[in-house]
Amino acid sequence: MNFTEFARACGYELLPFQKRIFRAVSGPESVCVVLIARDNAKSTLVALIGLYWLYTRSENVYAVANSRDQAHTVLTYAKRFARELDDPHVIERSHDIRFCKDPSKPAVIEREFKALPADAKTIHGLKGRFIYDELHMATSDEVWIAGRSSSERANTKLLVVSTAAPSNGSVLGELRNKALEGKDVTRRGCLTSASNGNIRLLAWEADPDAPIDDMRVAKMCNPAPWITRASLRRLKDDEPDHAFRRFHRNEHATAGEATWVAPSLWQACRSNYTIEPGEEIWIGVDVGGTRALSSVCWVTDDLRVGVKSWRGEESVLFAQAEVERLAGEFKVVECAYDPWHFAPAALDLGQRGLRMVEFKQSNQRMVPASDRLKAAVTEGRLKHPGDPLLDRAAAQAVAKLVPPAGWRIDRSVRTDDIDPLTALCIAVDRAEAPKPEPAQFLGWL
Repeated sequence: MNFTEFARACGYELLPFQKRIFRAVSGPESVCVVLIARDNAKSTLVALIGLYWLYTRSENVYAVANSRDQAHTVLTYAKRFARELDDPHVIERSHDIRFCKDPSKPAVIEREFKALPADAKTIHGLKGRFIYDELHMATSDEVWIAGRSSSERANTKLLVVSTAAPSNGSVLGELRNKALEGKDVTRRGCLTSASNGNIRLLAWEADPDAPIDDMRVAKMCNPAPWITRASLRRLKDDEPDHAFRRFHRNEHATAGEATWVAPSLWQACRSNYTIEPGEEIWIGVDVGGTRALSSVCWVTDDLRVGVKSWRGEESVLFAQAEVERLAGEFKVVECAYDPWHFAPAALDLGQRGLRMVEFKQSNQRMVPASDRLKAAVTEGRLKHPGDPLLDRAAAQAVAKLVPPAGWRIDRSVRTDDIDPLTALCIAVDRAEAPKPEPAQFLGWL
C-alpha cells in the first residue's frame, strides 16, 4: 500500500503539496527538512507519516513536538487515523500506538509510535525514525542532537516539518543553509528544492525582496487551499510585519533581520572562469580571532572573485603571505583591510609599496558596501567560484537593519563565520566605489 492509498484508508485525501512532501521524504537522503508556513496542516501530516511508517517499516517512530500539548495534538490526530484504518495489527493505547504482529497478543509489541515533547533527556537513547514538528521553536540544540544521534545509530530516516527558522545560527537555520550550499538547488516561484549530501530541503518561502503587501506571493508560500489571499490580507493587517514575514511568508529571519540576498541569486552567480596573471585586482582582508575564520578575497574590474580562508592563531600570517603572493602575480590596485588584527601586517605591506586602505567595519562603511555587493549579485554581474566557505558565509549572513542608515551584511549569531563574505564585500566596495577625478594642473598662483 503506497502512502496515498494509506492516507485514503485513514479517511484523508492527500493534497498535491502533501504528495510532493512525501516524495521528498522518500528520497535517498537520511535527513529531510520541510519548511512551510503556519496553518498548512503540518501536524496532520506528521501524524499521518508517523502512522504510515509504523505500519510499513520495522522501526519505532517518534514524533517530537515543541510542547507536551503539541505532542498530545499529534498523537490525537494519529489515533483518529488509526481508528479509521481499522487494522487489527494497529493497537491504540493511551500514550502511544503499537503495531503487533499477532493481534491476539497485544502485549507482544513489534514497534510503537509515540509523540514526545522536546526534551533531550527523554529522546536520548531511543532508536528509530524521528519526526520533528516545529523545530523552529527548539530552545537549544540538545533536542536535535539527541534525535540525530539516535537515528544515526539506527541508520534510519529523520524528518523535520517546521515553520521558518528564527535565525541562520539556529539548528534549523544551519540545516537549511547546509542544503542550500549544494549544487542541486532549484527555485520555482516560492518553492525552493535543494539537496546536499544526506540533507534534502523543500521550502515554501518568499523572496525577502518581494513586496510584503503582495498577497499573491504570500499565497504561493501557503499551498493549502483553505488559506486564501483575503485571509492572508487580514493577517497582514493584524500582525507586525516581522511576524507576518516569518510565520505566513515563511521567511527564516527574525525582526530586524532578513536574508541579505535570495539563495537562488547567489547560486546563479557561481561560474567557471580564470583570472589571468597581470590583471588588475582589488583585495579585501578580514582577519578574525583565533577561532574565527580569516579571509582574503580579491575581485577583478568585472567582479570575478578569488578567495582563500584560514582558521587559527597563524591565520594573520597566512593572510599576509597570500596578499604578497597576489601582488607578485597580479596588478594590485589597492588592498583594503579591517585594521583589527591586521594593522601591523598592513604597515609592513605598505612599506613594501602596496597601496593599503584601512576599512573599519562601521555602519558608515558597511551600509554602502553591502548595497554594492547585493546589487552585483542581483544583477548577475558578480561571478564566484563556489568556494564552500564563501557559500556557507553567504547562506549564514543576514541583512541587519541599522536605522536610519539602512541595512548591512552581518552575522545572525556570534558563531556564524561570515568573514569570507565580509572580505568580498570590502573588495567589491573598493572596486566599484566612485573613482576621484585625476587632479589637473591649472597653473601657479
